[in-house]
Amino acid sequence: MKLKDNISNIIFIVLIIVMFIPTSREWMLRNVISHLPFSASTISRENQKVFNSYQWQLQDLDDNMLKLEELKSDKVLLVNFWATWCPPCVAEMPSLQRLYDDYEDKIQFVFVSNENSEKIKSFLKKKGFTMPIYNKYNAMPQEFDVSKIPTTFIISKGGQIVVQETGVTDWNSAKTRKIIDELIKE
Repeated sequence: MKLKDNISNIIFIVLIIVMFIPTSREWMLRNVISHLPFSASTISRENQKVFNSYQWQLQDLDDNMLKLEELKSDKVLLVNFWATWCPPCVAEMPSLQRLYDDYEDKIQFVFVSNENSEKIKSFLKKKGFTMPIYNKYNAMPQEFDVSKIPTTFIISKGGQIVVQETGVTDWNSAKTRKIIDELIKE
């Protein structure tokens, strides 16, 4: 029994130490995502808010302006708030990239960060990510009042906020794809 306790303590201590090493932390979080069921969930219909703030302006990494109203169309909208320094954000990015690769023509994607463009460009190049990244240009809509990242919203064609997830999520899961496919069909 004593040996078993010692082994458990050693494993616990190693995990704690590894979590303090940024590259190890990212690797652990990314691998945890692929093995645990952290899929998106829909908000119950009675608790869904309507998104009306399409006047929000964003700036892409090349300083081009985008009004969110330009994306208001017959497509579902996915908005993700993230940062390069945020291990949970970085950990979920590969699943978001795979989702983007498969759905970029079917839904609108907006990835929002507060970091400078050069830092983001360097990060994207290093990781091989191709999603459209923006910075906030004017005040964020109150519907997107987020205090933690990563936070992701999926908005239906009719403007209902159907999904709001904070924390690490597997955006490429079968459950999440089913939610998006159903919203596309509406």
